[in-house]
Amino acid sequence: MADFLLLLSDDRLNISSPEKSVPSLGLMYLASALEDNGFSVAIRDLRLELEARDKEDVLLELIKEFSPKAVGVSILTFSAAQAYETARIIRKHFPKILLIAGGIHPTFVPNGCLGFFDIVVRGYGEKPIVNIGEYLEGRKKLGDIPGISYNEGGKCVHNESGEMTPPCGIPAWHLASVEKYSSNNRFAIITGRGCPFLCNYCTCSAISNKRYFPREMGSVLEEIRLLIGEYGAKQITFLDDTFTLDRKRAIEVCRAIGENGLHFGWSCYCRVDTVDAELLEAMKNAGCKAIHFGVESGNRKILFETRKGITLEQAEAAVATSKAAGISEIICSFIIGHAKDTEETIVDTVAFACRLKELGATVITVSMLIPYPGSEVWDKRKELGIKVHARDWNFTHEQCAISTKNLSRENIEFLYYNFVLPYLNPKEVIATAKHDKNAG
Repeated sequence: MADFLLLLSDDRLNISSPEKSVPSLGLMYLASALEDNGFSVAIRDLRLELEARDKEDVLLELIKEFSPKAVGVSILTFSAAQAYETARIIRKHFPKILLIAGGIHPTFVPNGCLGFFDIVVRGYGEKPIVNIGEYLEGRKKLGDIPGISYNEGGKCVHNESGEMTPPCGIPAWHLASVEKYSSNNRFAIITGRGCPFLCNYCTCSAISNKRYFPREMGSVLEEIRLLIGEYGAKQITFLDDTFTLDRKRAIEVCRAIGENGLHFGWSCYCRVDTVDAELLEAMKNAGCKAIHFGVESGNRKILFETRKGITLEQAEAAVATSKAAGISEIICSFIIGHAKDTEETIVDTVAFACRLKELGATVITVSMLIPYPGSEVWDKRKELGIKVHARDWNFTHEQCAISTKNLSRENIEFLYYNFVLPYLNPKEVIATAKHDKNAG
């Protein structure tokens, strides 16, 4: 029995990809908040549960096993269609169960999700999910819960936004079924969440209202000890949008890792304008093995248009300095198909990617632009001249979803497969969309 069954939605991506080698931190934080407030919780990852099995059979088994009062589904844009199917199946067989949608996609497309779910949690969900539990017990009214949307009298009601807070406590790793994952000695944590930057293709700053919320240092260290001691973690990824956003804090994290005798390899995501030799040396000495930089374009004008706020020179310096510091893996990611991209600017991007390889980048990742709801590219797509061709959120990594004023959908896809990837050498290039944290 469980008051809440929390599901990570299945989608079109392969479970063996890096994005899926670890359990969902978001669901584990929700579960931790619920348990702290006296509610019983179960977590299941449908990407794992559905391997070679019928979806309806699996969902029926899970509902019968846990008899939940509410089912919450975490949804990315990639998984929206599958999540809606999940809701339809549960509604068909268990019409009295409260269905809750949360995650990046429902935050920015609440009305669409309310066609399938009873409640949408917008933004960070720890407080709203506890309040929903109190609603189920008759202790709170839906209209009094900040940060949710819900159906009432055939209309979509959107309550005021919830309070933005740092992640508290430790995620409920004991509910994650760690042993089921293909790389169960690799884990992920966050030392803080939120992003103040304005990149036009990304949703991170929109969901955090352009703010950053650092986590309490003692809690970070306690979780690292737990992962190493209890689960045998050897590799940990810091999933902060920008680990080096606060330089002083990043150095404190590195120092604390060393002072507490915590031995593990780790990786992180950084901006090229937030690193320097001293910081990178501290990271290397604390066990940093890999660093991921988002560069996005090798053309100055296109890079400026992304509102990333970085320069090509900063990208060159960051890669060269990372190499000098001894960071083993330096990953640089690019996007093609920006609103003003042309064949010529894409050639510039390929040339600059080659330049970064000469300076020390070990991996280049390339993706075709996807206009995720919540991003400026999505909100201003008509103004930017971007036409979205994918229907029902049927975005994939393999097919171009858009056309622009300068390039057709077919042009972008042809350049991607017949110029960008072959030129950069497919043995060294990973053709992939950006990490799921930006995958809307």
